[in-house]
Amino acid sequence: MNNALKAMKARSGIYKSRGFTLIEIMLAVAMAGIIFTSIFNIYIRGVLFWHQRQDRNEVSESMRIAMDRLSRELRQASKVHAITDNNIQFYDSGNYLITYFIYNQNQLNRKISPNAHSSPIVNNIIKLGAVYDENKHLLNVVITGKGKNTGELSMSTSIYIRALSDG
Repeated sequence: MNNALKAMKARSGIYKSRGFTLIEIMLAVAMAGIIFTSIFNIYIRGVLFWHQRQDRNEVSESMRIAMDRLSRELRQASKVHAITDNNIQFYDSGNYLITYFIYNQNQLNRKISPNAHSSPIVNNIIKLGAVYDENKHLLNVVITGKGKNTGELSMSTSIYIRALSDG
């Protein structure tokens, strides 16, 4: 009888260690699904954040390029001709009328008067504004940019016009 009891215990131990129950498998699949969904959501948020930051950096770089070029030329201007919404006109030292303006609601363009053809400077610029103080020969310029995945960003500077003529 002792041998029969040992055989039953051995047999019952074999059956218990052979596999998983249906409930155990379903719980494991559900837990794996929750973990993978969480990881996927974190990954998607990271990718979206990366795209947004990349777009913001691109807009900032466009604004820096535009401001650098515009301020460099305005410092050497001989006369500020006109400032309107999204448009700045001035004469350079060669007496050419140079116009900076917003084209197609997102592109800063530059035009030189004798040729009258414009060339694009940068994209992602949606507003161009300026206020001129004639007494101080100081021009305050504001550039606003916007990307696909960003809000509006603004950059401003004050430019002292050095080569201003009396005419």
